[in-house]
Amino acid sequence: MTDYLDQWARFKRLRNAWLVFLVLEMSPFDRWVQPLLHRLLPSVSEAVIGIGPQFLVLVGLAFVGRDLIQWKCPRCVNPFAGGRKTMDSVKTCLDWLLLPKKCISCGLPKYATAPSNEAVAPSSS
Repeated sequence: MTDYLDQWARFKRLRNAWLVFLVLEMSPFDRWVQPLLHRLLPSVSEAVIGIGPQFLVLVGLAFVGRDLIQWKCPRCVNPFAGGRKTMDSVKTCLDWLLLPKKCISCGLPKYATAPSNEAVAPSSS
């Protein structure tokens, strides 16, 4: 029997990393990072030190976000939240971060620990 705990743990790590990058992007963390970088790298120009940390956080946010959007269902190996096609609807655009209650393709329930032969019936709400 296949165990899905590792795949769900990977999803949670990706989601948490994305949230950390989001908080860093929205916070004034550069106010304490820039003086530290000036001390550690005195020969680097002020423009690089000013933009560098925020640029690295933005790149991290983009790469981790891409991995979340494309995160595969442990059972059917299709994007669990539907991949990029979910971006066209306001209702489903954040499904890649929070995940829908079940896989869009095969119906595997979110955080299921083992495969099941039947898909979860869609809720009427």
